[in-house]
Amino acid sequence: MAMALAVLRDWCRSMGVNAQRSLLILGIPDDCKDQEFQEVVQAALRSLGRYRVLGKVYRKELGSSVALVEFAECLNRSLLPRQIPGKGGPWTVVCLPQAPDADSQDRPNCPAQPQGQAVVGRAGEAGTAGHSGTAGEEEAAGEAGVAGMEGDTGEEEALGEEGAEGEEGAEGEAGAEGEEGVRREPQMRRELQARKELQVKQEMKVKQELSQMRKELQVTTEPQVRQELQVRQELQVRKELQVKQEMKVKQELSQMRKELQVRRELKVRRELKVRRELQVRRELQVRKELRVKQELRVKQELKVKQELKVKQELSQMRKELQVTEMLQAWQDF
Repeated sequence: MAMALAVLRDWCRSMGVNAQRSLLILGIPDDCKDQEFQEVVQAALRSLGRYRVLGKVYRKELGSSVALVEFAECLNRSLLPRQIPGKGGPWTVVCLPQAPDADSQDRPNCPAQPQGQAVVGRAGEAGTAGHSGTAGEEEAAGEAGVAGMEGDTGEEEALGEEGAEGEEGAEGEAGAEGEEGVRREPQMRRELQARKELQVKQEMKVKQELSQMRKELQVTTEPQVRQELQVRQELQVRKELQVKQEMKVKQELSQMRKELQVRRELKVRRELKVRRELQVRRELQVRKELRVKQELRVKQELKVKQELKVKQELSQMRKELQVTEMLQAWQDF
């Protein structure tokens, strides 16, 4: 709350407005459009009198967007709501405590504003309200000057009556002096009235100069505030674009990582498949080699058996031939 009051004081000081007739609205969401904001503020503050919204900006120290509202007349704190229903939840209303030397319109005896008063909701329409407030101040000052002159005239008349009574009490002692005082009274009254009129004119001139200075200050500060709002909006847009770009880059990186992972998995599967195929081929080749070796071994065994058989047959034939030769030899004898 202290931070909000400090922001309210600094903002009013920079724009040259009366902080006692101003308030601050906190908690406005960033996505709240101007039309929605104007409708909410009008529904909540139109019963308090004429006002104008001087600006709505995002304050980092408060963590949300805030709006500065100035009332053309008194700010009745007894009728001022502490919270108003708005977008995203209730919005907090902050104003300065009543100062002892504030305007009479801010005092407890200030009458409540009627319901049918016109409401000025935008800073562009606020110039008329500021002009009317200045004229009201000048008229009040003029009435106060006239009332002061009438009071001084009454005092002078009372002094004249007291002088007349003195003359009646001392007719014998100072008759000539009393007549001379009566003659000088109209001249003194004219001089006093001329001085008072001159003083009132000077006060009116000073007030007009102050009003003109306030208007010039407001004219110079409103473009600056608008420029700051535009710059902040551009920064907000840039931040949003940067966030979107970062999100897009992150999504692309995630997609690329997924694709790389899929490619790696496919590559690993292919390598496993190739290895399995190679292993199967090797196993088949080994089996073929074993089969060939077995066939060769069988063939060699068969060949050896056949050779042995042939050798046996040859040996048998040799034996039979030898026997026949021996028989034939015996026959020859």
